[in-house]
Amino acid sequence: MINSSLDFYITETHFELDTMPSDIITTDDKYLFDCFSAGIGHFLVEISFLKLLESKPSLKFLHQMSSLFLKKVLHSDRINFEELDEDDLSNEELNSIKNSVPFIIGSEYINELWIESQHKLFLKALICEYKASNKDVRSFFISKGTDIVIPSKIYFHLVEASNSDYPFAFLATYTTKIKGKISHIPLKNALLEFKSSPGELNALISSIIEASRFSSIVKKYLDSSEIFYPIKLSNEDAYSFLKDIDILEECGIICRVPLWHNEKSIAIGFDIDEKIMFSGSYFNQFRINNFSPTLIYHGVEITLEEATQLLNQKDGLQFIKNKWVEIDHADLSALLQEYNDLSRSGSTLLDILRNKSGIGQKDQKYIVNYVFSKDDWLESLLNKSFDKINNIEIPEKFQSILREYQKDAFKWLYHMTYFGFGVCLADDMGLGKTVEVLSFLEQLRINNSDTHVLIIVPATLISNWELEIEKFDKEISWFVLRGNNEPQEGLCCAFATITSYQTALKSTYISSVNWDAIILDEAQAIKNHYTSQTRKIKSLSSTMRIAMTGTPIENSLLELWSLFDFLNPGLLGSKEEFKQLYASSIYSHTRIKELIQPFVLRRVKTDKSIISDLPEKNEIDVTINLSKEQIVLYRKVVDDMNQAIEKSPGKRKIIVISTIMKLKQICNHPSQYYGVQDYNTLDSGKFIVLKQICENIYAKREKVLVFTQFKEIIPALDSLLMSVFNKKGATIDGKTSLLDRKTIVNNFQDGHYPYMVLSLKTAGVGLNLTAAQNVIHFDRWWNPAVENQATDRVYRIGQKNTVMVYKFITANTIDEVINDMLKTKQGLADDIINNLDSSVLSKFSVEELINAARYGGRDEEEI
Repeated sequence: MINSSLDFYITETHFELDTMPSDIITTDDKYLFDCFSAGIGHFLVEISFLKLLESKPSLKFLHQMSSLFLKKVLHSDRINFEELDEDDLSNEELNSIKNSVPFIIGSEYINELWIESQHKLFLKALICEYKASNKDVRSFFISKGTDIVIPSKIYFHLVEASNSDYPFAFLATYTTKIKGKISHIPLKNALLEFKSSPGELNALISSIIEASRFSSIVKKYLDSSEIFYPIKLSNEDAYSFLKDIDILEECGIICRVPLWHNEKSIAIGFDIDEKIMFSGSYFNQFRINNFSPTLIYHGVEITLEEATQLLNQKDGLQFIKNKWVEIDHADLSALLQEYNDLSRSGSTLLDILRNKSGIGQKDQKYIVNYVFSKDDWLESLLNKSFDKINNIEIPEKFQSILREYQKDAFKWLYHMTYFGFGVCLADDMGLGKTVEVLSFLEQLRINNSDTHVLIIVPATLISNWELEIEKFDKEISWFVLRGNNEPQEGLCCAFATITSYQTALKSTYISSVNWDAIILDEAQAIKNHYTSQTRKIKSLSSTMRIAMTGTPIENSLLELWSLFDFLNPGLLGSKEEFKQLYASSIYSHTRIKELIQPFVLRRVKTDKSIISDLPEKNEIDVTINLSKEQIVLYRKVVDDMNQAIEKSPGKRKIIVISTIMKLKQICNHPSQYYGVQDYNTLDSGKFIVLKQICENIYAKREKVLVFTQFKEIIPALDSLLMSVFNKKGATIDGKTSLLDRKTIVNNFQDGHYPYMVLSLKTAGVGLNLTAAQNVIHFDRWWNPAVENQATDRVYRIGQKNTVMVYKFITANTIDEVINDMLKTKQGLADDIINNLDSSVLSKFSVEELINAARYGGRDEEEI
């Protein structure tokens, strides 16, 4: 029995420990930590033999998966380990594992290839341990745990027959090797084979003798010696046999029974009428006015009258509509109770979906599943209505811009919001969520130019949205709500109103408008359901709601509940109901995943179908607003420059170049300009955005390089990143020796560091850092070639993942101007070597430099 607090996260190839060694204090945790340290295969083998009491969902899943691997070995005809490593998982086994994946970090990586890879590691480690033990098979498994049942060579087969009096047939077989292959032989042959060796016969049927002590049906046929021969069974005897399967398998007998015996789901199916009527504006007000529940019991559709008749019969096997059904009064009664509840007038789609996930069900012992006529319940619900809008064309101006997967996102957004569903656009960082949403907004504008959309974003991303709208769709009118420029109550100034979360919290104006759509960028801002900011945003009125976040929603289930409490209020029940449900088991996680899956679009850059359609390197200009302190300081330095030029006009170029250096420091952080060590994150727009991006990177347990041209800011960046990654990273600057560099690089490549902060000038060349998938240029080097050299520390031979490159540009500042200049003067940019030397900027005219330095520093409220 093991209690463990260890947590794990999934990677593209395997899984990693997500618990700090300093947090490992219990004996159980220490044992599991040591197992993991010995290798993934060894760890999977060891936990497959354990019984877990309390553990994290990630460990529960790994234990469940490894236990299935072990069970497959124990039920294998090649239990002698011959060719065991060639035993592939069946589709049924693969699907069983995939369907049990809980809400854990990196769960998007778990596919057939990932599971098969873990299975191979498991088998390789198991075979190695067996060979090293120098024990026979039975002794080896017994030494691994007394609860392990070693399968015998005996198989019991139960099949359906055509005889009405004896509708089932039974046959016992045993396995033996014939010409090197495992074959099944009728048990009667053993009477002849071991005629002169009764001891060997008793050893062969020892599992049957053991089972006869607990199973009356086996005792009956063993005592009469009928067990050795084919037997005709009545449905009563067949039912007795099926009830004893657990006992038989505990004795080592492998049972082969009809598939329907394992299909024990109690289900209610719904046939949705063509007329689907909605009332209200969003999800929890939807109603289906024309539907009636149809009883489906163990896969068989039955009427209410037939169900009542079955209740009047005794438990057992009944042949209903050409199929044998195992009748159990308890679960049938639960089904009928649920049927009666849902048959009452006024049942909503919300009621159906919540019950589908198990939320709010009265008796957790008998959970009723909900399915629809087709495999996909949402398709079944909406298929007829989809036909009306399936042919929607991509807006013309986005036809050549959107990639295929982005066009899919446009259609998904349009379809889902057409019905008023709230949705979560959770595409990975860099896949283009903003342009996907803008294409959708353009279609809304085409449909109705009087549409009013509220876009709530972190303050540092306001400029980014403005630039994206200008870049992709100039016909979308937009207005930035700052708090001191609120329009008249209930009126809208533009198609799109953009505001920050902070302004939204204080604004009374946005509460006065009935928005056609509310869009949340970086929607993790409402993950904490206790904050006033979250409560305010959830209280806003809207017809449709979209949440954008590149952070997988699996990070925290309560954060998931808070997100869906905004998108589709009530879908996941109350907070208390949700906590009670998800805390119970991984099974509950699976039910919740099935419930929310239609409302989430999540594509990752590691998906081969996405990678094939993307460049191997994605470069993203991240436009960032200055903080208020930065704005004040920026203006002061510009004013000082103007005064200095007036006093000494002959030295104006030297003055401007000196000023540009100061402005770049201010754009990084006021503390860098002042030369102090107190780097408050909120005082710098770049620090805020760096924290946000790295939180996304950490959520996926990826690695990142952060480049800066200023060595004095490296300790502050290191401190910020350490608080995000909960682990110390590494830094390299001009003082780092060659030997230390080599050690740091090796440790980074081996996974010891989650991040590195590097001086661009001294660490931008000569290093191989392909363990990272992300590069952030915290401050811009004015020569793109120099930046590219730094990026190539990651984007080089040996890199197996798509590389994301983020280039920070502070809006309305010298950063933005120089960036634009270099884009239009690429030839000039190629000649620039060092921005700290006056020769660097000598290629620009004095007027260009003065205009660049004077540009910007505007307050958000003035934009």
